[in-house]
Amino acid sequence: LSYSEGENLSYFLTSDFFRERHFGSIVAASGTLIVLGGRDGSATPMALGEMEQWREGAWHQVNTKMSLERSYQCATGIAR
Repeated sequence: LSYSEGENLSYFLTSDFFRERHFGSIVAASGTLIVLGGRDGSATPMALGEMEQWREGAWHQVNTKMSLERSYQCATGIAR
């Protein structure tokens, strides 16, 4: 689920994440969305360190990884 700001706030379904993810955090950064951390969808859930970026209408893996896998965390944008 994603949203579009403007005169009328609207929500729309997006493509799936590159891999199944539960409890991840999403943060707006440099005009895009980044999802990070969470747990995979396996029978014995493992923490994730991968990040995905929303661009060109879909979620994409990025080369950057968190320094430590995290399954429950929050994220916030910071102005530079």
